[in-house]
Amino acid sequence: MRGIKPGIRFAAALLIALLAGTAARAQQSTEQFIPIGFSPGVSNVSSFIGPVTAVDGTSRTFSLQVDGEPRTLRVSAETRIWLDRSKARKTSIDAGFGDIQPGSLIEVRYDEEDPEMAVWVKIQAI
Repeated sequence: MRGIKPGIRFAAALLIALLAGTAARAQQSTEQFIPIGFSPGVSNVSSFIGPVTAVDGTSRTFSLQVDGEPRTLRVSAETRIWLDRSKARKTSIDAGFGDIQPGSLIEVRYDEEDPEMAVWVKIQAI
């Protein structure tokens, strides 16, 4: 960007930052419609996929097996939970903590600053 005026460089950098933020929010708003394992840049990068092994309603935590390793995550009031009905060729619907059951296959996106906190959870419908 040598030879470009500083004001134009600043405007270009600002535009890039705004577009990047918009893309992240857009994916978050459409995430519920993406089947388990198919979230671009998220699935198996900043998410875990595996079967639920235990659920604790008192502490609002659940455990799952990921590549043979146990993982336990917390669910907060802000955690989005969806029932992924893509195998039945239906759209996903909102779900709740009570829908997380042992044996269910789930994908959970974890908070990168707190890997034990779930940002969103997708539960595969049976």
